[in-house]
Amino acid sequence: MGEEKRPCIALAGNPNTGKSTLFNALTGLKQHTGNWSGKTVGRAEGRFLLGGKEAVLVDLPGIYSLFSAGAEEACARDFLAFGDADAVAVVVDASALERHLPLALQAMELMPRCVLCLNLADEAEKKGIQIDDKKLSALTGVPVVKTAARTGRGLSDLTAALEKVMEQEPHVRHTPFHKALPADFGKLLAEGEKLLPESENRPLLLDFLWQNEEDVLSEEVGEELRQWRTRCNGYFAGEEEALAVYRKERSLCFQKRAETLTADVCKKDKAKADTTARMDKLFLRKRTGVPLMLLLLALVFWITAVGANVPSLGSCPSLPSWGQHAAVRWCLGGALSGWKACSWMGCS
Repeated sequence: MGEEKRPCIALAGNPNTGKSTLFNALTGLKQHTGNWSGKTVGRAEGRFLLGGKEAVLVDLPGIYSLFSAGAEEACARDFLAFGDADAVAVVVDASALERHLPLALQAMELMPRCVLCLNLADEAEKKGIQIDDKKLSALTGVPVVKTAARTGRGLSDLTAALEKVMEQEPHVRHTPFHKALPADFGKLLAEGEKLLPESENRPLLLDFLWQNEEDVLSEEVGEELRQWRTRCNGYFAGEEEALAVYRKERSLCFQKRAETLTADVCKKDKAKADTTARMDKLFLRKRTGVPLMLLLLALVFWITAVGANVPSLGSCPSLPSWGQHAAVRWCLGGALSGWKACSWMGCS
């Protein structure tokens, strides 16, 4: 009797979202690293408990879009579409939701089971950013969980959400896109759908396959799909400009959707935002920032050269009060003389 297959969860997200920290927090020491087959892109895989059973967690390369043609994007896309992933948890930076949502929306359309993880929620709260996770879940149709991987906040909620989606029927969420393609090419796309696993509701995957001619497809993609894509690329021979426009518009539809969602679910605490803005305005403007920097440097110079002697001279018990004041004035005068001498010698 064969061993029961472990559920496989993919961890996707942009770089610098705390994805690897989340991966380490969930798997602990039960992990190993290597490269994706036939590529130099790193692959991390570990095990964690999901509903009392051991599951596999695969940390996909950090990418910005599934539409890009890099090796990292190809590895992530092909694993989600043709690999062993049963579900995906998309990790986004809660303090920069609009910038990170496009990738999440692409993954939602590509994967039937998806969980949106709003990581760095503590950082977002410090910046006065409030996200209505329940409303975001209702608008996207996927579970949304707030986490802070560094402190372990929300990890149990994330595993519970993943366990729940594994029990549900697969359902792909589409981002509206209205761009007509030639009718005869539509027939070619229909042929490609028949070659895909769970192909009903998988138009985005077809877009990926026929658009990125320069991609080196991974081993997960069958030979029939490779030949099919060659036919698609041949169909658009000489139409590179029109194809580039289509690719750009297809990618932008996710960005526009992300902007709309962010506006609906995100609120900023004006008090905290205004305080940060005022500090930035004070310290980063040329008119105020440069003088403040020079003043700080002068203070450091004075403390280093003269200021360190003031407490010892000013508190000397053997000197009368008038002597202590004279000593302080002498130190200050020495600092000014030193500064003038330095300026004469071109030290400044």
